Amino acid sequence: MSVPTAIETKAGASLVELKKNKHVGTTRLKPSDPVHPVWKAGQLTDPDDPMPLYDEFWIREIFNGKSKSIYRERPDFEAANENDPKVWDTEFGRIEQFYTTSFNKVDSYYRRFILNPAKIENYVEERNRYSETLYGVVKELNENIAKALVVDDLKAHLDEIDTLDALKERRNLEALHHHERYRSLVTQMWVSQHGGDPEKTHLWGSLVKEKPTTFEIKQFPQGFFCIPRLYNEHICRVVDDELQERDLGKFSLAWRGFIVKPENFSEVAELIGPLYVDTPGVEVW
Repeated sequence: MSVPTAIETKAGASLVELKKNKHVGTTRLKPSDPVHPVWKAGQLTDPDDPMPLYDEFWIREIFNGKSKSIYRERPDFEAANENDPKVWDTEFGRIEQFYTTSFNKVDSYYRRFILNPAKIENYVEERNRYSETLYGVVKELNENIAKALVVDDLKAHLDEIDTLDALKERRNLEALHHHERYRSLVTQMWVSQHGGDPEKTHLWGSLVKEKPTTFEIKQFPQGFFCIPRLYNEHICRVVDDELQERDLGKFSLAWRGFIVKPENFSEVAELIGPLYVDTPGVEVW
């Protein structure tokens, strides 16, 4: 299999160069400039006129509650409530929620996030914190949304990787780690730190954190360990193939993780631990 040498986003830059590029270049950029979208979002936020660069985006949640996708423009769908969406007013603007049905049952939700600069400014003024300015809030907001919007590009790259050895190559491992962090942002944007209440959804600052899957174990009464799955389903299948080939465990969609016998845990931890962004020390009992 031919593995790409760079992870190209729709903005035309390699994600693995993010750290290098983030603080390089001029602030006088045009929206069409081929730079990483996260960097571009920060650079294009004008301190004198911090209007949101990303003033609208969409998130889809498939009805199982786990699969979420983010879109810059309205995705192609036929809403059952097209003329009467559920609406929430928020501190950043508003959210409109649509849904689709199949066999008279809801099978997916779509949320349209519409940013209102005046409401964001009021939010900042009401908070009255010296550490927060309208410019700073909008800059962070833009960077968070930009990160989330490249998740699809990362997924397309990861879906081309078919072996664990290829996945562990540096550029691919970095792509996986980026995907884990940025995909977690999409979930945070949907759910918010306050639970499922969209009126209290936050899209910026310390309240939106990248929370990738932690490498940890859960012990079940049945006598096996379960290591949480990664976000990318294709990569979970690649790991599953390797575990089964070595007779170390298997992937379980029902248990949402990798099923491992206790005596095999140490070997499994060494084999797949590096795939996780957050891999703290785990006590084996």
